[in-house]
Amino acid sequence: MKEEIFISGRNIPYIDPSLNIWHWQIPVYLFLGGLAAGILFFAALYTILGKEKEMPTTVKWATFLVPVALVLGLVALFLDLNHKLYFWQLYTTIRIESPMSWGAWVLMFITPLSMVWCATYIKELIPKWDWKFEILNKFEKLAIANRKPMAWALLILSVILGIYTGILLSAFNARPLWNTSILGPLFLVSGLSTGVLLQLCGCRKAILKEKR
Repeated sequence: MKEEIFISGRNIPYIDPSLNIWHWQIPVYLFLGGLAAGILFFAALYTILGKEKEMPTTVKWATFLVPVALVLGLVALFLDLNHKLYFWQLYTTIRIESPMSWGAWVLMFITPLSMVWCATYIKELIPKWDWKFEILNKFEKLAIANRKPMAWALLILSVILGIYTGILLSAFNARPLWNTSILGPLFLVSGLSTGVLLQLCGCRKAILKEKR
């Protein structure tokens, strides 16, 4: 039997097989999302444990990086989309069995909630801060009075944020090293460790500043 190799230069998108390569946007989002999850997890945990005064860097100051990290991560995800005008369709349904659906909804809730969390501490960071509108001042007082319930919500959401990307990637059967149930917890631990490292650096700088 004679074997022949056929070579074709045809490359019709969505018809011919092709290898899709993730570009810089996905690694950037994975890092920033994991970092945000790690910071929020420990900020919420120490708030629930009543250790806000003992861990000010963890509970207060490090969290100001979270909204920035989440917004930049969302921008990176948006840039990676092929059909950018249809991203809103993710929010027309909730699919419990879909990690992508979990991620979309968690990001929608955790991003504004992290901003509210930072807003409750902004006057401690900037004493002369003024919200200008009375309704915002009332909302700030309400948010401060409900920090602990917010902390519980952030604790749960940060765990989901840290773990869902690993679960999503583990569904790729074509990647044997990814197709494992350990990937979700691995991503969570990675995000938590990154958050801890950042907070430790902040604590160290604060201690050195006090000594001076």
